[in-house]
Parts: sequence; C-alpha cells; structure tokens
Amino acid sequence: MNTVTADVLAIAYKNALSKKNNHINAFSVILLILKYLFISRGYREVILFRIGHACRNILPLKVILFILQNWFSSVEIPFSIEIGPGFALPHPYDIVFTYTSKLGARVSVYQGVTIGNNFGKNIKGRVGAIIGDDVTLSAGVKIIGPITIGDKVIIGANSVVTSDIPSNSIVAGIPARVIGSYTESILPSLKALADSMSMSE
Repeated sequence: MNTVTADVLAIAYKNALSKKNNHINAFSVILLILKYLFISRGYREVILFRIGHACRNILPLKVILFILQNWFSSVEIPFSIEIGPGFALPHPYDIVFTYTSKLGARVSVYQGVTIGNNFGKNIKGRVGAIIGDDVTLSAGVKIIGPITIGDKVIIGANSVVTSDIPSNSIVAGIPARVIGSYTESILPSLKALADSMSMSE
C-alpha cells in the first residue's frame, strides 16, 4: 500500500494538485487513487505494472496481465523488473524498458523513452540500466546498455545516454553529457514533498 500511495502522490504532483496540500490522510489518498484510476492513463499503467510485478510468479495471472498489457497498453515494461515507489508516467506512450532494467524511487518517465540493450555488452548478465532515485527521463530519452545513472538526475529531451551519469546532474545531448547540477529549486524532490505531508489516518 505504501508503494501505491507513493505512486498516486507522484502523479498528483506531476499534475500540480498537491503542491499546496499540507495534510494528506488515508481517506484522501484513497480518493486520489480512485480518481486517478478513472482520469489518468499513466496511473492505470503503473497500477497494471504493480499488479503484474506482484503476480509475476503466478503463471496464469501473469499470462492474463501480459495479454492485457499487450492489448490495451502503449508501454512495454516487463513485470520482472524492479521499480521503486513514486513511479510516474505523465504521458505513457511509446515507452519501452528492457527486462533487466532497475529503477529507484520517484522516477518520472515521459513519452518516447527507451531503456534498451547495447548488443554484446553486459555486466554479469545485466544488459539494462540501473537508475537511481529522483530521476526524470524527459521525452524521447534513449538509455542504452548496462550503465548506471545516479540519484537526482534530469535527462533532457531526446538525449542518448551511453555511459554512466553521476548523481546530482543535469545531462543533455547526443551523446548525453553533463551540462549542469541538479538543485532542489529546479525540480523539487518528491521525497521532500512526501516528508512534508502528514500521512496520519
């Protein structure tokens, strides 16, 4: 439940609905979950992934959820991968993750993002990227190979990332390079937002 709560707070934040809300209780979180299940395609995609990940070892359910994802979804996120709480898909179209990717907490992924393989390259069998906490992957970003992206990183639109990115960085370009430092004033951390809200029932 904590993960689902973090997910709904992430999408609420992206829609600027919780910036001035200083107190969120259990009832309001439930209302947000129900609201976003109806109005937010991105949240439905996240919930489908969460259910699929929880059922990944139950073959009949996994098959049914996989079919649902293929028929009705415009993202390809394998149920086997690990994604931390606060996952947000503001515009969930044409998004593809390779099966050995790993994402941390409060990662936002915009349309057209690919986390893919660099054929012939792997680290102990891992072909996908490891992405840290509080990372934003802007529209059209391509992350190629078994690289590591640190915490608090913003990757600019249409960048192609082929090497490791240090924490607290803003990167852009083809190939992507560091062009600045991440600061809380540029993109307030969802962790700070969550910490400022009371989750008491």
